[in-house]
Amino acid sequence: MKKPKRNNSKKSGRLAFKDWLKAWPSHHPYWSAFFIGSIYFGYVISWMFGLRTAEIAQGLAFKFVSFSAATIMVSSFALGYVFFVWLWRRLKLSFDGERWWLIPFVWVAAEYLRSVFFSFVSFGPGGRIGAYWSFGNVGYWLVDTPLAFAARWGGLYLLCLMVAWLVVAGIKSWLSKSYKPVSYTVLIIFLLSFSGWLAYRTPTGPERSIAAVQFSNEYSPEAFSTNASDQLGRLPENSVDTIVLPEYSHLWEEKTTNDTAAATRALKSPSGLVIDSTQEKSVSLAHNLITYHAADGSHLFTQQKWFSIPGGEYVPYIYQVILAYAGQEQLLMHFNDQKSINHGEVPEQPFYFNGVYWGGLACSGAIAPDLYRGMADRGATVLTNSASLDTMGLSPLYHEEARGMARLHAIANSRPFIQAARGGLSFIFDNNGKFIDQSQKRGYQLLSGNINANETKTIYTMFGDWVVFMSIILIGGVISTKYWKQRQQSYSRDHQSQTKR
Repeated sequence: MKKPKRNNSKKSGRLAFKDWLKAWPSHHPYWSAFFIGSIYFGYVISWMFGLRTAEIAQGLAFKFVSFSAATIMVSSFALGYVFFVWLWRRLKLSFDGERWWLIPFVWVAAEYLRSVFFSFVSFGPGGRIGAYWSFGNVGYWLVDTPLAFAARWGGLYLLCLMVAWLVVAGIKSWLSKSYKPVSYTVLIIFLLSFSGWLAYRTPTGPERSIAAVQFSNEYSPEAFSTNASDQLGRLPENSVDTIVLPEYSHLWEEKTTNDTAAATRALKSPSGLVIDSTQEKSVSLAHNLITYHAADGSHLFTQQKWFSIPGGEYVPYIYQVILAYAGQEQLLMHFNDQKSINHGEVPEQPFYFNGVYWGGLACSGAIAPDLYRGMADRGATVLTNSASLDTMGLSPLYHEEARGMARLHAIANSRPFIQAARGGLSFIFDNNGKFIDQSQKRGYQLLSGNINANETKTIYTMFGDWVVFMSIILIGGVISTKYWKQRQQSYSRDHQSQTKR
């Protein structure tokens, strides 16, 4: 008697699903790229899903604000991967093709245009258009390695090119069964990194002693004044040249006598320097000011903050539309009343004090490499950031990313970098990105150490993101050559057809 056949429908169904899963990316390349990009950036900016928006909205509206803002940002960044795939297909690239060397440059162009694209998406009253949004750039993978010194030749996008080239060369070596592509790539990367360290390792400016005061995640001018006095009191008398405070430190607003006494005691000279960021109230919206104080709180120099952060200091136009359709106009009105600020008309300039050009920015400036590059190019020999991170500062991942960005600013421009934060982490780097001091957790703390200003400008400081423009020119050249060959072939076919007639 024959045994009945087993029902293999489940097994065949699993095989069919696996086949479909393997074939789906090739049949839907753009959706696949968007899906992969969404997963990657969903992790990189996962801190966006937990924004502290209690001062803007609460309850269900709080969840709506944080989740929708994060979704817009993740989706916008993921489109950069879609653009990369589009260029790949347009140029008919492959790892075993004759133009495999172009793939890393295509990746760099896609990373750059992704950053610019989000500046359009997030544009609003106070927004800026440019490559300011570099979260997730693969170049940051090298920031905590010695390879970061190559950034002195070409900044973040040279590091990005190095990562992409190493990946492509590795695949090329594997396909061709030849060690040459990856070996040559490793050698070039080593030479770029070592020469970047060797050429700019020694600072050329004077030494200065620094204190950076870190505040807790709260709004309490009286508590800030008391704790700043306590923290600065831990320093020996007349021991530091400069004190860096967080954004919105509110010193010299409540206990002015105590604040002056604390600063005067810590500074080496009564005319010493205190750097922070304050708010200037106007008839309508306020201005954020980068402020350089004397020890008694009097202003030595102030300038308006040029770069504003969407969601922190203004509401993007696209989000205003979303709020309007969701019937949440009151959230917009409340935000404008509580958080919105005006911005300056010109980028911040260095301030000269006692032999050093101080390049101070406030808070969001730290996310954009070109802002600090521009400050160094305009003559700053020390870079500082007075930060208020209470909105985005709930995730440890954000703090790690921000610290990596700051270290890149120090290394790429060969400048010391000091950050004093409220609701975040603080640190002091030397011009080689070495920690002089750093905080490991949020809360009231004091950092101190000696740094050397540096007057030597790196190639990156002087010429910026030339790697990006070289990549775009190469891609444009290949597209133009391909188009010209097609025209020539078309003309040749037409000419032959006419001759036969």
